[in-house]
Amino acid sequence: MSDSTRRCESQFRWPQPGELWSLWELYNFVLSEFYDVLTVVAHAHERTRDLDRLGTRELLEDDRRAYLVQFEKAQEFCLRHDFLLAQHACEIILKWLNQPPMSMARLRDNTASLHEALKADAKKIKAYIYRNERADILASVDKSWSDVFERMPDTEPEIRAALDLWALDHGTASVFHSMRACELGLRFVAKKFKVKFSDKPMEWAMWSSLLNKLENELVALRKEPNGPKKDRDKEFLGAVISHWRSIQEKRDAVMHVRKEFDTHEALSVFLHVQQLLRAIADRYPPRKPKT
Repeated sequence: MSDSTRRCESQFRWPQPGELWSLWELYNFVLSEFYDVLTVVAHAHERTRDLDRLGTRELLEDDRRAYLVQFEKAQEFCLRHDFLLAQHACEIILKWLNQPPMSMARLRDNTASLHEALKADAKKIKAYIYRNERADILASVDKSWSDVFERMPDTEPEIRAALDLWALDHGTASVFHSMRACELGLRFVAKKFKVKFSDKPMEWAMWSSLLNKLENELVALRKEPNGPKKDRDKEFLGAVISHWRSIQEKRDAVMHVRKEFDTHEALSVFLHVQQLLRAIADRYPPRKPKT
């Protein structure tokens, strides 16, 4: 979905979990409309309160028609954004506006109730603000990881979780998901080199067992006749095994609850995993469809 399409759709809803909006987009597409609704309700309450104090007991017809339009728009906002309490309060006001005459005191009290309902519904929506470089890195994930996601789609939820948790200052949890993505890459390469276990599926194999199998493949590869394919496979397999061995200590630490990772360490691990998975994606690009 393009940014322009997403922004057009965003006029009719709040951002969803995992969807990044800037403060500017929030203001333009939701917050300004919410402010308008609050303003209409507040003005209606103040005006009817003051008129009731001055002795005006019933709403004038012109005012009733104007309020009917305004509160129908308020109800539309509440329906679009699941403001359940405010929806009910709007329904009550519209019911009385559609059954004139309406007393000033009733509209005064109902608008006070609607204002409180809007505040209560709004407080149920919680937002986290990603700042500066963290927001930039999160926003660029589709572009910077497109090659990996295309070749190894099962890594995508792990990578997104690792980045989001890093941005939220949950370093250890971020490393956990980075290691899950890393293991998916390990299985991917093991399948390419036709690694198998006689007693279990690959998904049940230990990390060290998979690496030992790949190292055996590397030893066998070195004994093959020289040639460009052997050189490419040998260089690639040696490099990725070295990567995995260097990461294994971090993997064991997080999986066996031996260490806590801060956000700086988590980012370092994440970038290491990114380098590894990109190397795998480069080595095994998607096959071009036959024409």
